Amino acid sequence: MESNDITKTGGIQTSTAQRVETEVLEPVTFSQSNCRFSLKNEGVLNHSSKLVIGLKNNAAVARSFFAPQIGVDQVISSCRLSIGGKTVCETQSWDKLQMLKSSFVSQTQNLEREQYMSQKNMVNQFLYKRSHATLADNSVTDAENYVVNPGTISTPAGGVNLQDYQLLKNTPTYSIDMRDLFPFFQAGHQLPLGELDEQVLVDITFTPQTSRCFNASGSTKDQAFEIDRDEIRILQDIIHYPPEVMDSLRARGKDGLVFSYQDFQLTKQSLTADQASNVNRNLGGAGRLVDKVFWFVSNENASTNTLLGPLNAVSPDGEGKLTANLRINDKYLYPIDITNPSRHFHNLTHAQSGVPYLSMDEYCNFGSGAAGKGGLVGTLEGYNQNEMSGQFFYHGIRNNMNERINSQGVTLEASYTTLAGGNYTLFAWISVAKEVRIQDGKVNVVYI
Repeated sequence: MESNDITKTGGIQTSTAQRVETEVLEPVTFSQSNCRFSLKNEGVLNHSSKLVIGLKNNAAVARSFFAPQIGVDQVISSCRLSIGGKTVCETQSWDKLQMLKSSFVSQTQNLEREQYMSQKNMVNQFLYKRSHATLADNSVTDAENYVVNPGTISTPAGGVNLQDYQLLKNTPTYSIDMRDLFPFFQAGHQLPLGELDEQVLVDITFTPQTSRCFNASGSTKDQAFEIDRDEIRILQDIIHYPPEVMDSLRARGKDGLVFSYQDFQLTKQSLTADQASNVNRNLGGAGRLVDKVFWFVSNENASTNTLLGPLNAVSPDGEGKLTANLRINDKYLYPIDITNPSRHFHNLTHAQSGVPYLSMDEYCNFGSGAAGKGGLVGTLEGYNQNEMSGQFFYHGIRNNMNERINSQGVTLEASYTTLAGGNYTLFAWISVAKEVRIQDGKVNVVYI
């Protein structure tokens, strides 16, 4: 056993202290549609490095803000991490996938951190009966309704407005964590840039200029907002270890450093309301290991005069329901199709290994009782908050077959009944296993 074995008390010959420095990287190419960053090949890239983004003010709009459920993530359409021209991670419709993932961020974190870091404002607050005039209803424990209120006002029943620092007229800047951008870092890996002889690039594609934020109710709609070239940058946190530790890492690199993780692949399909009642969509994945599937149906043509606009995941109206199942390797994952919305919610929880912070009213629009009790009330920047009812109908299924997918791929069978008339888009992502091997400064990316 070597005397510097870190698993043995007193057996370390060298210090394992870290030295961390932050490089502020400007984009090497930039336009209002996309930009590219070249990372510095030095030390170890920390997975908490940040992408910083700010928008220019549009003087034609007095009050503009990001979507409350995803914040500044609304600005990014897709992102790609590549090394030596080989794609490590690439997520299409990244902003749509972040809608689903952001529902797993606790509302306490949104209240205390994210509204300042990324402008995520989904914080539900109960409206207790203590504001009622009669003593019989004056309760501090009973609440008939609730409201989204990120701590801006103490009595939100009449309406909620965002704080001034969040309004784009004041040109705030927000950050996006590398772990949110790329699943490679979400898996807990830190990239040893100092061991690479190849260029590491981050490519960001932006959403259209008229889709980057919302304007308060009654304002001029579909206004263009530009990315502020002077504000966009990557804060690259570089960790330096003592020479002995780096030499040990370099010696391992001769045999190959291996990192495994899950990447997301997108399938989209345009649907009418009638076609949504009989979805039979091949999601790909042939010959690969697929451990989970996420999907939802979105009304991308939703009016910008609504609170969430096209950033929605619609649930059936009235007594409608979703019936869903996956067909994998010529077998159905579930012997009986899933129809109960509570079971859909459970499957989503199981797929993401966490509970989404969504009310029943927000998830499937089944939470409101008589006279609208039990649901969202009030306004947010002038929009009726009940417009968000049934607009977070996300779905996920974990594949427990533990089999490589055959040539048929994964097939989603779903039926949305009584969707309102109009055009919709099915967004579906499969999570596929990938592996990065670093050897002698070169990178090889393969599907497991």
